[in-house]
Amino acid sequence: MHIILLILKIAGIIVAVLFGLLFVMLMLLLFVPLRYRFSGSGSAARREVSVRGKVSWLLSAVSVTFGYEKDFFVTVRLLGIPLRRKKAAVKETKEAVKETLEEITQEIPDEPLNTGGALPSVISGDDREEPPPDTQDTVRPRNKHRILREKWKRILSFPGRIRKKCGALTGQIRQMKHRAAVWLEFLKSEEVKQTFSLLKKQMKRLFRHILPGTVRVHGRFGFDDPSLTGKATGFISMMPLFYRKNISVVPVFTGFCLEGDFYLKGRIRAVSLLILGGRILLDSRFRRTLRNFRRMSS
Repeated sequence: MHIILLILKIAGIIVAVLFGLLFVMLMLLLFVPLRYRFSGSGSAARREVSVRGKVSWLLSAVSVTFGYEKDFFVTVRLLGIPLRRKKAAVKETKEAVKETLEEITQEIPDEPLNTGGALPSVISGDDREEPPPDTQDTVRPRNKHRILREKWKRILSFPGRIRKKCGALTGQIRQMKHRAAVWLEFLKSEEVKQTFSLLKKQMKRLFRHILPGTVRVHGRFGFDDPSLTGKATGFISMMPLFYRKNISVVPVFTGFCLEGDFYLKGRIRAVSLLILGGRILLDSRFRRTLRNFRRMSS
């Protein structure tokens, strides 16, 4: 009995530890944010463009780095150890294919193909079997009076066919007008308006959560004609976006210039996305509107 209790105790401890690990992992997935960072620079004079991005989770325990610096690259790291480098993988694949082609080329003999001197005989025109002559079908002559009667019947039935098609088209137009009126009444209902207001509010919160919290943009531009640079500067100065902090655009009047750099950083939490989605799905007005929409669509 003592041994059975000891085994049950050990099994309970193991189950509790497993549940604890699952709970900790779930809390990490929900509350630890997914961080992203993007940076880049470019210059038209030097013809250089550099873009780099990084997505990481749990203090960079899992991270993906990608970008373009004279060539595209992707690096996946787990606990700081690179798992895959796309550039290196592509290079190894090319080398393996090249070695395989060289081995196949060495195995192919250089001697010409031996056909044994025998060539397929060509069937002469005399030996060919001619197909039997087609039997001429006897065409029964039609009665001209009957053909004329059929054409006359078609001419007389033409207005009736037109009237029938017009009636069917009118019915389709009436049905479309009825459906449009029903949909318009549905969209103008107070419940749908409240649902749209709810979706609009939650979408604003979603974008506010996803958009980067840190933004830095610096640029320099100029044209060969200083007057054109001045006009562009006046146009840019009317935009309130360029008066914000960490966003600057500097004109250059000495010649052509187009260069700049940017830096973006933000984070996304899974629990915030679940809260936003739950507010929408648990709203009774949204569920009723969704049921009505499905019923009308079907």
